[in-house]
Amino acid sequence: AWSEGPGGFGTARTPGARVGTVWDGPDLWLRRSFGLPGEALLRLRAGSLFLRVHHDEDAEIYLNGVQVAALEGYTTGYRLEPLGPEAVSLLRNGGNTLAVHVHQTDGGQFIDVGIVEWVETGG
Repeated sequence: AWSEGPGGFGTARTPGARVGTVWDGPDLWLRRSFGLPGEALLRLRAGSLFLRVHHDEDAEIYLNGVQVAALEGYTTGYRLEPLGPEAVSLLRNGGNTLAVHVHQTDGGQFIDVGIVEWVETGG
């Protein structure tokens, strides 16, 4: 019985927020499933994957049911949070789930999170 909506989730008065779905309550739980082909999984390594997250306020982030980040306070824009070897090892060939719980106490509120890969290029 999960509702669906485009990210990010929050209120327009939050600094740096691009709201796709209004969220104006004290708590929000989100989840998103994504596929990962085997060849992509083989080339991924610790140190190259990050959470790209903008949160207001406290956020707990889970990958395949295991907490991989606990972020306190708020940000006024997107930040990269590294995913360590333990988190990268949770990724599976095929289906994966990224889940988030965010708690709001005062002021603006917002959450948007995803996983990105940092690839260094020669130059």
